[in-house]
Amino acid sequence: MYRVRQDDLPFKGSSHHFVGADNGDVQVSVFLLRALPGAGPGPHRHPYDEIQFVREGRGLWTVNGEEFEAGVGDILVIKAGEIHGFKCIGDAPLVQVDVHRFDQSRDQYWANGGVRGVSTLLWAVVDGAGLLGWVGYAFTGGVAPAAAALLSILTLMLYRPARLEGEGVT
Repeated sequence: MYRVRQDDLPFKGSSHHFVGADNGDVQVSVFLLRALPGAGPGPHRHPYDEIQFVREGRGLWTVNGEEFEAGVGDILVIKAGEIHGFKCIGDAPLVQVDVHRFDQSRDQYWANGGVRGVSTLLWAVVDGAGLLGWVGYAFTGGVAPAAAALLSILTLMLYRPARLEGEGVT
């Protein structure tokens, strides 16, 4: 048995994040969203299915280029790989429960190529460019290598492989 209070969960964007691996070691994560009018995640995708239970308010969704509204009582099943995003519309907050299922180990997840391979390669190239920038700065003291290194660090912070895949936005 494991118990945690919603207020003790990390709060990111508009959601409390129950991450199963960190809470009871279960293979599901649940995001408790409360988005104010105009707020919501931009386009992203996941390598797993996501189920969204709309509890209050209304939202405008775009899933694979198709735009539609949903509200109280709607249950949306977003399949793995579908590019989706939404925002709260109207005057009231959008409240929903978003369920993310993880049914594979980390090793299995990273062994699956696809987009991960491309994003990891891009991340490695940027990381390598940063390393070369720091080495260049150490040997020359020049501003350009230092700027390249700092830019690579910023890029790595903002666009790590998981973010390039579109994970973790909801």
